[in-house]
Amino acid sequence: RALASEQDASARRNAFLMLCLCGQERAVAYLFSNAERVTEWPDLLQMAAVDLIRKVCRSPNRADKGRRAAANTYCQLLSSQSDNNVRLILLDRLNELRTAHRDVMVDVVMDVLRALSSPNLDVKRK
Repeated sequence: RALASEQDASARRNAFLMLCLCGQERAVAYLFSNAERVTEWPDLLQMAAVDLIRKVCRSPNRADKGRRAAANTYCQLLSSQSDNNVRLILLDRLNELRTAHRDVMVDVVMDVLRALSSPNLDVKRK
């Protein structure tokens, strides 16, 4: 409400930045509801909106955290399991994760390489 009624560009920008810091979801909702009027906003407020979009796009979401946890768990199981069939299944799962979400696998590459030091040729090939 303060953003809509305020006339001073600096005050509007400061209010928007405060909203971004205290309630990012509300700031995004405000931005969505006023998307058609963003071009009419003062330059300072437009830059704050661009910064919010950049932050939202770069922040890891919950799904990424879950994928990273899954990759770590797969690697822990890969190093702890002695059954080669289980290792092959885990390597399949890690490969699926790699093809769909390559950035998640960056953190666990060394763990996978450690597991590939297995004497079994099937595990090494996989």
